[in-house]
Amino acid sequence: MTTRLWIERPFSAKTGRLEIEIMTNSKKHEYCLICGRLLDNPADPLSGNCGGDCWGCVGAIEAEMGCEESLAYVRKEYEAGLRPGWIDPFKR
Repeated sequence: MTTRLWIERPFSAKTGRLEIEIMTNSKKHEYCLICGRLLDNPADPLSGNCGGDCWGCVGAIEAEMGCEESLAYVRKEYEAGLRPGWIDPFKR
């Protein structure tokens, strides 16, 4: 989660408008909105941030829906032992 802080500055000498600076604090950790996994964790290959959800969840959902590219990645991850217990939706 990113925290934003708005700082209003006096009028700019160049534009004559009120300046607003946005400062962000990106030190806070973000977690998957589906499973709660820490996102972008270098030690976890399934933690890639897919718009607020982890690749572990998104990949499984997309594979279940029949997305060929995601299904190919998820199958490789299963074979590598990254997805224990995963069941291929097209080999049931």
